[in-house]
Amino acid sequence: MTSLRPSIISYTFLLSFLCWTFICQKFGIQASLPILVVTGIQVAAGIIFLLPQSIRAIGMIMIAIGFGILISSITVTYHAHKPDATSIDSFADDRTVIITGWIADAPENRPTDARYTIAAEKIETICKKTKSEKAAPGCDGSPYAGTVHGRLLATGFAWPPLQYGDPVTVVGKLSQPGIIEGFDYGKYLSLRDIYATMNRASVRESKQEPVTRPSSWRMYRGLYAIRTWFETQVQNVFPEPQGALLLGLLTGAQSGLPEHLSNDFRTAGLSHIVAVSGYNVTIVLLILSGLLFWLPIRKRILPLALMLIAYGILTGGSPPVMRAVIMGILGLLAILLGRQTTPRLTVLWTAFAMVLIRPIAISDDVSFQLSFLAVIGLMELSPWLLKVFNIIPDTLGIRTSLAATIAALIMTLPLTIFVFRQLSLVAPFTNLLVAPLIPIAMLLGFIATAAGILWLPLGLALGYPAWAILELIILIAETGAKVPWAAVKF
Repeated sequence: MTSLRPSIISYTFLLSFLCWTFICQKFGIQASLPILVVTGIQVAAGIIFLLPQSIRAIGMIMIAIGFGILISSITVTYHAHKPDATSIDSFADDRTVIITGWIADAPENRPTDARYTIAAEKIETICKKTKSEKAAPGCDGSPYAGTVHGRLLATGFAWPPLQYGDPVTVVGKLSQPGIIEGFDYGKYLSLRDIYATMNRASVRESKQEPVTRPSSWRMYRGLYAIRTWFETQVQNVFPEPQGALLLGLLTGAQSGLPEHLSNDFRTAGLSHIVAVSGYNVTIVLLILSGLLFWLPIRKRILPLALMLIAYGILTGGSPPVMRAVIMGILGLLAILLGRQTTPRLTVLWTAFAMVLIRPIAISDDVSFQLSFLAVIGLMELSPWLLKVFNIIPDTLGIRTSLAATIAALIMTLPLTIFVFRQLSLVAPFTNLLVAPLIPIAMLLGFIATAAGILWLPLGLALGYPAWAILELIILIAETGAKVPWAAVKF
C-alpha cells in the first residue's frame, strides 16, 4: 500500500465530515470537543509519515478523517442557534407583542387565512390588565420596546394580499412551537430558522422601511411572482383536485391537495410523487431528454441543464426546489453517462456544500435525506431495473421513469418507514401502475397549460387527456388506500 488515489482521500474526507456532522446534530454533541481528537489524529498521522513508505497511506487517511471532523466541528459551532436577550424566542412566552419586520418567504395562502414567515426587526410588548386588575398571563415582566432579531411564523389574514419583501406589522401572542401529537413542530420550523409562532395574528402592511432586507429581495419577489402566476394558469385550465395534483407533479406543491386525498396517497405509498425531491425533477429531465432524442447523449447535457434551471425559476426558485434541481441533474447525469464513480463523488461534494451551509439538514430535514437516497437509488439501482423492464417501450422516457420510480422507492423505503411509522403494503403495485402515467401526465398537463396561456379555450380542449390521466392516478391512489391492510402503522 504505497499510494492512494485522490478519490480515496476525497471519499474519506467527505464521509467523515458528513458522518460527524450527523452525529453532532442528531445527538447534541458539543462540536468543540473533537478538537483534541483531531489534534491526536494529526499527531499520529505525522508519526506515521516518519515510518516506512509502505504504510504512509494510513497517515493520509487519518489526516483526511481529521480534517473532515475539524471542518464539521467548525461548521456545526458556527451555525448553532445561540439565543440571546434580543432573539425572537426570548420573547416567546405567550406575551402579546407588536412586531415590525418584513416577509422573508413566500406567503402560504389558504382559504381562510395565510401563513407569513416574518424577519423581525422591532418588538413592543403589551401587558394588558384583566377585569380583576391583575396582569394577563405572560405579562408578569416589564414592558419592553426595542430591537429584535430572528424569524417567526404568523398565521393571520391581510388585505390586500402581502408578498415577499413587504414591510409588515403583526400583533398577537408570541409562543414557542412545541410538540403536536408527537410531532416536534419546533424542530421542523428550525429547519427554516423559525423559532417562534403567532396564531390568529393581526397582520397589516407597515410603512417602516426594513433594515435587514437583503438587496436581492426584488429578484426573489419576482421568482415567487412567476410561480404564483404559473400556478394560477394551471388552475385556470384544470379543475380540482386534478389541478392540485398536476401542481404537485410539476412543482411539488401540496397545499392544494385535499386532506383526505393526501392521506390516500400516503397510504397507497404514492406521496413521494407530489413531494419536493429529486424524484419529480428527475422525471422532468427524463421527459426533456426524450424530446431531445435526436441529439447525441453528451450534447444533451447543456440544453438539459439550461432547461432545468429555467424550470427551477418557473417554480419560484425556493431552496427545496433548487436542491431538487441539483439532485435531479446529478441523477440524470449518472443515468445518461453510464458512469458511477464520478457521480458518486459529485453527490458527496454536493451534500458537503449543502451541509456546510445548513448542517441541521443532514439530521432533521427529511426532504434533504430523501433527495439523496432517491439519487443514490437512481445511480445504483436504475441501470439494473432498466434491464428488468427492457420489454417496456421507452417512448417519452416511460421505461426510464418506471425504473427511476421503483429505484427511488426501494432506497427511500427504510427512511419512510422510520419517519412516518407506516409501511404501505400496496406501494409496489400502485407505483408500478402509476409510474408510466406520471411523465405523460406532466407533459400533457404542461402543454395544456402553455396553450391555455395563449388561448384559454385551446388549453381547456388540450387539457382533457391530461385530466383523464390525472383522474386515473387519483383513482389508483384511492383504490389502493381502500384495500384491507393497505398500510401497517407502527
